[in-house]
Amino acid sequence: MPGSGKSALGFRLASKLHFQYIDTDLYIENAMKMPVNEIFRYFGEEKFRNEEHTLIQQLNGYKNAVFATGGGFACSDEHITKLNNLGITVYLKAKTELLVKRIKQNPYKRPMLIPYIENDLEIYLSNLLINRVKYYEKAQITVNADADIETVLNAVTANL
Repeated sequence: MPGSGKSALGFRLASKLHFQYIDTDLYIENAMKMPVNEIFRYFGEEKFRNEEHTLIQQLNGYKNAVFATGGGFACSDEHITKLNNLGITVYLKAKTELLVKRIKQNPYKRPMLIPYIENDLEIYLSNLLINRVKYYEKAQITVNADADIETVLNAVTANL
């Protein structure tokens, strides 16, 4: 989910384990030479999801890597199964109220959410979670992401 800490935690986890860090959104941005919000604006969500699908086919060659995926990356049976087969998957489970607070601290980091920032963000995120939770719950590890990043990092590493 947006604001759960995937990128921040992924980077710190990779550093702690001395693994390569790969942010799938950044990978796609580099491949398409434009930010995610522009990919959505000019080509639509379907194009972005197709890029994610192409990327997931290329993940077999990575060893000792931590992937921070976009919130929708695992949201198909094919993708979550592939991710689970490639390595250890982690669901960073956070309360919606906390996601809202984190997102509002830096809304421009997530331009797709800006239309919801002022009045409908909690409702939007709640609905998004309803659609995604069935995939998230297929992760091999679930960690409460409501705590500070060090606590969450320690919880993840304790479960590896």
